[in-house]
Amino acid sequence: MNAFEEETKGDGILLFYIFLREYVGYTKEAVIAAEQQLTKEKLALENFNHDITKFTSHVHTHIRKIMNASSPVTNQHFILVFSALKESEEDEFKLIIMQLYEGWRTGKSEGADISMLQLLARANTEYKRLLHLNQWTTKNKMSKLLGLQAKFDNLQIQFAALLAAQAKNQKPPPTSNCPTGEPKPEEKEERMINGKKWYYCTNCWSGRRWNKTHKTADHKKGVGKNAKLDKDEDSSQQAQQANTAALHSGFGADFMSG
Repeated sequence: MNAFEEETKGDGILLFYIFLREYVGYTKEAVIAAEQQLTKEKLALENFNHDITKFTSHVHTHIRKIMNASSPVTNQHFILVFSALKESEEDEFKLIIMQLYEGWRTGKSEGADISMLQLLARANTEYKRLLHLNQWTTKNKMSKLLGLQAKFDNLQIQFAALLAAQAKNQKPPPTSNCPTGEPKPEEKEERMINGKKWYYCTNCWSGRRWNKTHKTADHKKGVGKNAKLDKDEDSSQQAQQANTAALHSGFGADFMSG
């Protein structure tokens, strides 16, 4: 130690100058860094999810850095903090902050001589009190978006349930796999649709020529889809033949007798 004192004897002024230069440089950088964290954008309550404890802790940390560097806490700092706290949508808390702000601004009543650290402590105390009483409500934009998203999701679920119920009660439209048009030469009056074979008969009535029982060569009256039509046709032909025979026999006898 004695050796060190001997070596630096007479250099006290130089050492103090070096220390002062380094200290001033450090404090200047510290203040700049702290000020960058105390801007309007950085102090928005949304950045802290409207948690006042997190907000006051952030401000307290950087205000302390400024104070430790012997730099003053300015009116601009107060305005920024008051403005941020007034963003709260909790009515009772907001009213308290506005009363403190009015007192600080006018220099009258409560808040007239409040310091920055006292302001942060008061905001934190009121926040915890309202939380304890279950009277703190968070109404920030994120909460509103989450609420809207929840409503939208609920509507989607209801709409899906409605569609499912409607589909369940709705009978499927009738479908027909019956072929249309005349068969192509390579089909030879036969066509496969969904694993089922259809036949084409030129002797069947139009609209019934595609059937599941026979082709033209196998057409028979009273078979397949045309059974009723064939029966009706036979009955009609038999009635016509009977009427013709009756006319011939009746009118012929009268004519000859006359």
